Amino acid sequence: MRFGPARILGLAILLASFLVAGCGGGGAGGDQTPLVVCDDDEILLDNGQCGPKPVLVCDLPEVAVDGRCIIPDKPTPKYTPGPNEAVIYYNRRDKNFDGWVLHLWNNGCEAGSWDNERVTLRGPGGGVDYSYDGTGTAWPDGPPPNYQYYEDGEADPIYGAYWVLQLQDEAVCGNFIVHGLAGAPQTVDLRINFSEDTANPYRNMYWVVVDSTLAENELREARVAAEPICINDVCEEYEAPPLAIEDQAAHWIDAETVLWNRTLANVELYSSVDGMLEVEARGEGESVLGVVTGGELAATLSPTGLTDAQRARSPHLADYDAYALDIDLATVKDLLTHQLWLVGTDAEGNQFGTQLQLSRVLDDIYTSGSDDADEATLGPQYAAGSITANVWAPTAQGVVLLVYDVRPDGRLAYDSEFDMTLDGETGIWSVTGGEDDWDRKYYRFLVTAYHPNEGKVLRREARDPYSVSAYTGSLMSQFVNIAADDLKPAGWDSHLAPSAVSPESAIIYEGHVRDFSARDSSTPAEHRGKFLAFTAGNSAPVAHLRRLADAGVTHFHVLPAFDVRSIPEDPERQVNLENAIYELCRLDDSNKEICPGDVRDVTSIIDKLEGFDPTTDEARNLVNTIRDIDAYNWGYDPVLYNVPEGSYSTDPAGPVRIREMRAMNQALHEMGLRVVLDVVYNHTSDEGADGAFSVYDRIVPGYYYRRNPTTGDVERASCCSDTAAEHAMMAKFIKDSAVFWATHYKVDGFRFDWMSLHPKSVMQDTLAAVQAADPDTYIYGEGWGPGSGTAPDTFELSTQANMAGTGIGTFNDRMRDRLRDLSISIGGDLTRVRAGLAGNLAEFQLVLDSGVTIAAGSDGGYTADPQESVNYASVHDGMTLWDELNRGGVLPSGTESPADRARMAVQAQSLVLLSQGVPFVHMGGDILRSKSLSHNSYNAGDWFNYVDFTLADNNWNVGLPPEGPPDADVLIAIDDPSADPTADDIATSLALFEEFVEIAQGSPLFSLRSAEEVIDRVGFHNIGKEAKANLIAMSIDDGIGVVTNTEDTKRDDLDLANDAIVVVFN
Repeated sequence: MRFGPARILGLAILLASFLVAGCGGGGAGGDQTPLVVCDDDEILLDNGQCGPKPVLVCDLPEVAVDGRCIIPDKPTPKYTPGPNEAVIYYNRRDKNFDGWVLHLWNNGCEAGSWDNERVTLRGPGGGVDYSYDGTGTAWPDGPPPNYQYYEDGEADPIYGAYWVLQLQDEAVCGNFIVHGLAGAPQTVDLRINFSEDTANPYRNMYWVVVDSTLAENELREARVAAEPICINDVCEEYEAPPLAIEDQAAHWIDAETVLWNRTLANVELYSSVDGMLEVEARGEGESVLGVVTGGELAATLSPTGLTDAQRARSPHLADYDAYALDIDLATVKDLLTHQLWLVGTDAEGNQFGTQLQLSRVLDDIYTSGSDDADEATLGPQYAAGSITANVWAPTAQGVVLLVYDVRPDGRLAYDSEFDMTLDGETGIWSVTGGEDDWDRKYYRFLVTAYHPNEGKVLRREARDPYSVSAYTGSLMSQFVNIAADDLKPAGWDSHLAPSAVSPESAIIYEGHVRDFSARDSSTPAEHRGKFLAFTAGNSAPVAHLRRLADAGVTHFHVLPAFDVRSIPEDPERQVNLENAIYELCRLDDSNKEICPGDVRDVTSIIDKLEGFDPTTDEARNLVNTIRDIDAYNWGYDPVLYNVPEGSYSTDPAGPVRIREMRAMNQALHEMGLRVVLDVVYNHTSDEGADGAFSVYDRIVPGYYYRRNPTTGDVERASCCSDTAAEHAMMAKFIKDSAVFWATHYKVDGFRFDWMSLHPKSVMQDTLAAVQAADPDTYIYGEGWGPGSGTAPDTFELSTQANMAGTGIGTFNDRMRDRLRDLSISIGGDLTRVRAGLAGNLAEFQLVLDSGVTIAAGSDGGYTADPQESVNYASVHDGMTLWDELNRGGVLPSGTESPADRARMAVQAQSLVLLSQGVPFVHMGGDILRSKSLSHNSYNAGDWFNYVDFTLADNNWNVGLPPEGPPDADVLIAIDDPSADPTADDIATSLALFEEFVEIAQGSPLFSLRSAEEVIDRVGFHNIGKEAKANLIAMSIDDGIGVVTNTEDTKRDDLDLANDAIVVVFN
């Protein structure tokens, strides 16, 4: 873009220039978690540091094996290693030991490993069978099993084929992989740690077992151990049964079709209403067959083909064999409540059997119409003096509503029960009772259903997924009329959220309920760390938010505030910083230095922490002692999604939490801040029939989770139990839940945790649903692609690139990395910073230092609209910006003063605030917040997560962090006095931050609303081969002129005060 003389007259020039002594230096961007590598004689300790391996002492008859005490009660292997020998056993249920070799290498074991000159021999004292040059075998070559040279020359009847391997003197360990001759398939990387402990009968041995269909198809799933393991855990000579029911590899996808990854004949479906199916062997010798007993033959299936529509609904199963069944719909619905087995025979006469996964047929039957389950209203319904309880449980054989009441002592007691009635069209069970009888009482559903993972029909009590209130500790759901007047703070119905101009005009401030006030003395003691702290009008935290809102911050992003597992809600079961040491010891006396057992220490925990030397691990050890019994956790472990977290309420037993969370949202609105809720629909904290916090699996076993197509195991690409929003009723729940928060809590936006694990279509539908309730609702989330699991093969992920054009934002890590490694101060590549300033638009044209012009999409740009780029320098994950800059190896050499460092931190924030897109700031990022170099403070308590809104301190150097860089690196960093800012530095940082917020909100040119406007108006100077290092010059055009790439379209004048704005970052 060029400026003529007439344009210069109305030009506003902003200098975001921070001069810092020195240049050069290094950077650390991208992955923010330092990799800790330990020496051979060390292990990674719980604190993230390397330390000596503990000496494990076992009580007889147990022996120490691979860091555990076990009883050596397995059969003795055929061959045990002699001096300087190791033995690897490899067993397969098909007994196919031909075509398998080892890959061996010694990385990390250089002190002594495999004897490369004679790694395998032709028997004891025999010649060399296999050797290799260098540090490992040449891929894919390797030694085959050499058991034929030992003992009787046969494989071990229990443990299978084996390798006898020769070791170097003083060998410490050896790495290996079992793999096919061509290199695949292969196991994961494995290691034997060699030992001279003769008390361990299994020393220098290792076992690899393939005893499942999954492992046969993917050798990485083989079971491995440094102690004997046997096929199917039966340590006898294995003889394959004629028919084994394995895995959950068949998929019933609609009423007429079953898919199975086997080509079979005589395919039959068996069922048992009471879960009593068994296999009985009949016949003798070659003619023995497996016969299914204990139930009935439900259907005989025939081979068929898949339609295009069926393939589209189940793309990850498109290559499976399809089998048709011809039974009426009523029978299908009945069978779905039974134990089901599918069996068949291959061309060689071998029999196979498996269980079925039912999610897709449930969707087909119960959600494919226009007025069925996914259109129904779920959750407790109040109407005309009655309450209706309902739950979708189409595979249940029966559901009973159990009602509980509170006894005079505050405990829950059984009150009554009511049989629920099934609606056969929707699969929903319901029952209605009087409001006077049930209101404010607690309840659960008693569900009788077949659980395929357990192989049994079980009766389990379940919480209501659509709960709106709960008892302490998520123990029970509660009947509550969410519209009741006593659950609304004064003025709730009439108050309005601040108006929203556009997502691009937003500036989002991300905070945690407890961080906000837990240690603030100006907040009433009973409200610290709770929802009501946001209503404390005279407190320092509230004053800070008001100050930011006055400057132009528009949104407060609340980290998870729904009901979570990880925080004990009962205050009597909590130990926090204000508690005395003896109160800690009463609940947990594991830290013997703190709890010696003979002293009643009345010192408060915070006083103890303040007295520790911050260069030691004393603070870390004490914080780790209380980490699971304090009131702190980020809360990414959901239980009841629609219930506010009880620990943030003054009374966790019941609906007070509802009123108090509403009061927080109302207070934020009255400060001028819209509210964003962090939601975690991608996983739950528990699963299964017997998980203490399991909700969904106790109602419709298996349905709500993404499961391995073969085994049926729940996938964990997120961290935990991955939900399956590709299933209609999970997608419905996500939409219903978001609308519930938007409607009943006046939530104005949502941040989706690991959003990419949801289908793009579900995110679009959810956005449409919440915008129907509030058109100004904004949604953004994490768009990182998953590193494992079947989601990428099943649906279009909600990744960064895929969300282009949806209006849904994703976090822009491209710009973040360049801000955090200080590319602008070390002469680094600024391409991705410029792209971020232009909303990270894929089509925006950038000139590289080489002079070549590229579209930003070829270097990480991915958006189609600026609102889709959430620009940031730090978030709750990873180190704070201040810690990142001061951890070592990031700052340019010669950056001596804390004032210079503070200005560099502000500069990084200024690049965020003045960018096109949606600026996002971690709470405390404006005041140089530190977590003492912790890069994962999710459970590091109030001590390491402290935010001081009095601006006296930034929490730097309060102890070696629970999860951070190696202690040695931390000690170097905290030894630098310039890394500890003064109160003046913090105050200056805040003042500059506010100034940049005001500048950003002072002109609509910093909040352009379309890709076309950004491409037309935003330009960069100081580019190409002649560009000066460490300087970005950005202009934003306005007023007179013609729109770029048009002939006569006149440019709108968006900012009457300026014809253009130029910003220089230096």
